[in-house]
Amino acid sequence: MLDTFPTVEFVQKSRILKKNEQLRIEDERMDREVRIGNDEIKEGTVKRSITNQIEKNRGLQNKRKKGTHHSRVKKRKQFKKALTKKHSQKADARRELTPYGGEIRGIRASTVRSVKLKA
Repeated sequence: MLDTFPTVEFVQKSRILKKNEQLRIEDERMDREVRIGNDEIKEGTVKRSITNQIEKNRGLQNKRKKGTHHSRVKKRKQFKKALTKKHSQKADARRELTPYGGEIRGIRASTVRSVKLKA
C-alpha cells in the first residue's frame, strides 16, 4: 500500500505539468496573433469601438411599438382601452350600498334635475 502513493503523486504532477505546458503554448499563440494584428494597424491611428447597432447585428427589422413586446402587457392595455371605449358609450350600473334614505343634504329648490316631456 505504501508503494502506491509515489505513483499517484507522479501522475498528479505529470497532469499539472502537462496542463501548464498547454497554457504556455496557448499564451504564446495568442501573443503571436496580437503581434500580427498590431502590425496591420498604422501608427497614430486608433480603432473605433463598435456601435450598439453593430453589436446587436439584427439586420433589417420592422420597428415595433413599445407595448407589443410583452404579450401580457399588450393584452392588459387592449383591455383597458376597450373598457374606456365601453364606458364612453354606456354608463355602468351602480349598485346601492344602502337602501334609499331620503335626501341626505336636503331638497334644494333651485336645482332642477327633471326631464321635460314633449306635449
